Amino acid sequence: MSNQFFDESECEKKITWIFTTNDRNLESFYDLLGKDVRVMNEPGVDGLLNLPRWSQNKFLPRTRLQEDQPHMRYDYFFHFAYKNGWTKFLRSMILKRIFSQYGAKNTIVIHESIALGTSEIVSTCLPNSKIIFLVENCKSVIKEKINALDIKEKKLSKFLQVKEKLADKIEKQKENSDLVKREESSNMTFKKISEMQENIKKLIRNIQISRDIKNTYEGKIEKFKERIENRNRRINVLKKESSSTEEAILDNERKINEFNAKINELETNLGRVSSRLENQEKKLETLQYVLREREERKQKIVHEISQYDSRIEKIEKEIDKINAKVILEDATDKRLALVKRESKLWSNIIKTYLKVYENRNGKNCKIVKIEELSDSQKARDLIDFVGIDTTNEMTDVIIQSATNDGLTVELTDEELQYIKESAENEMKIFGY
Repeated sequence: MSNQFFDESECEKKITWIFTTNDRNLESFYDLLGKDVRVMNEPGVDGLLNLPRWSQNKFLPRTRLQEDQPHMRYDYFFHFAYKNGWTKFLRSMILKRIFSQYGAKNTIVIHESIALGTSEIVSTCLPNSKIIFLVENCKSVIKEKINALDIKEKKLSKFLQVKEKLADKIEKQKENSDLVKREESSNMTFKKISEMQENIKKLIRNIQISRDIKNTYEGKIEKFKERIENRNRRINVLKKESSSTEEAILDNERKINEFNAKINELETNLGRVSSRLENQEKKLETLQYVLREREERKQKIVHEISQYDSRIEKIEKEIDKINAKVILEDATDKRLALVKRESKLWSNIIKTYLKVYENRNGKNCKIVKIEELSDSQKARDLIDFVGIDTTNEMTDVIIQSATNDGLTVELTDEELQYIKESAENEMKIFGY
């Protein structure tokens, strides 16, 4: 990228603008310009100027401009009534932008297709630059657009078929018995998990109660055993004392027997409580195991349902994309609308290009029918006009003649009438 000083006037003379009447690929023309020529293909000058752009068969006005003279609205920033205020600065900006990329020594060819207002503004700002208008037969342009429309309609038909299949796929997914079973199973699983969690809570409370009862029984048994030991020690003491009576000894032995009976009763109860506690703990262990299994199953079901929802969402997005591509108008109406629009556009383009040519008095400006470029001599003349040496051997055919060879499109009488009404005068100028 060069930032060196350059003579704007000299650099301007090295620029050739090519404006076309259709989105035409000019690669074969570029190839013959030579390695010293730099090509800017569709740099978007119309965007810089905020002018309308013809794209994909749709007229997309960037502002509320008239379609026939888009740059003639007085509030338009680059209106010619105020050109003394912006021409110099716009010229300088365009030149600096171009040569900052390619340098000041190269010949520059800039291609902008369908340049309605752009060509006039560029011609005004850069009067010493060269301009080539490549004109194509209006009927040929329209046939090509109709052919593209037919191709689009076929694609659209396929899209609609795919959409129907996707819609059927969604219905099958929704009606799938396995899915219904999964949903029912999921509901049952979730319900059972909730029930089991409640049962486990109750069981844990009961286990705690059983453990408390068991601890109580064990504590009482220990106390009775201590009391029995105390009675036995007392009996031994009484037997050693000469003053002890047989009645006191028998009374202690009777108490010992009562305590043993209590212990037996407590041990029996303790056995029952221990057995119940053991069963409760086993049941708790089983419930916890089953709960873990059900939790895992629950997660699996949730994941499966999530995958199902994701598949449905993906299919619905595909359908939305297809819907975005679907044009609701009838194919015939679309074709007629295309003919009206394209013929009017072509007429406006030709009027604009002729106006620029007349304003320049033909100086540094050429209007060429694109089919003439199949003639090698005329192609050489155009190369010479750009400022390229054509002494080197050239290919005989530079750009294929725009006769739509191979296209089976036939214009109807109604369509031909629309073309005649919109562009007859301009077509006569070029012998179309």
